Formats: sequence, structure tokens, C-alpha cells
Amino acid sequence: MKKRSSNDLINDLIDEGRVKLHKFQPSGRELWTVIGNYGDHLIFIDGDYCSCRGFYFSLMRQKSSSCYHLKAYKIAKQSKKYSSIEISDYDYETFFKLLTKSIKKQIELD
Repeated sequence: MKKRSSNDLINDLIDEGRVKLHKFQPSGRELWTVIGNYGDHLIFIDGDYCSCRGFYFSLMRQKSSSCYHLKAYKIAKQSKKYSSIEISDYDYETFFKLLTKSIKKQIELD
């Protein structure tokens, strides 16, 4: 099976609506996620960070400081091709617990 290019993966994430902006109301707090193959990835936009393993390992190998999830986020935001979801501030803690659980599961895949 041929390995897919990074650009193909990025385009798929955007075209399939897997880049998401979660807006919490009434605070206006925002969280960005990208839904990867094994779960959700948290994007920290101020620090150019993604919670995926690829981002971590590329940093450790000093190969790059990015991943295709982070690139998809940047392109989707610039082109306004992302899903926007409004959530009550009341549900912030539950949302973040579920997101953290998804990220932890991905880490434990080894």
C-alpha cells in the first residue's frame, strides 16, 4: 500500500470537516481540535503545538516542529474551512475531560 502524502492527509482532514473550533459561551473561550485516525488532537495555537505523537517525535528527532494536524489547522483557519461548535461554559470541564481521555488513549497505544 502506497504511503499517502502529507498534503493528501491535510486535504482530507479539511475536506472531511475534521478541523474543529469549539467556542464556549458566554466566556468566548476557544479550543481547536483536529480529529485524527485514532482520536482527537488538541491544538495550542499560541505555541504551535499539537498533542499527536507525530508532533512529539518530530520534535525529539529535531526533524520538524510541526505535523500534518497543525498544518491542516492553519490552512483550515486561513481558508475558513473548519467546523465551529458552540458549547456552554457549563460543559467545559466535561469536554476537557473527554478530550484528555482521548489523548491519553492514543499515548497508550504502544
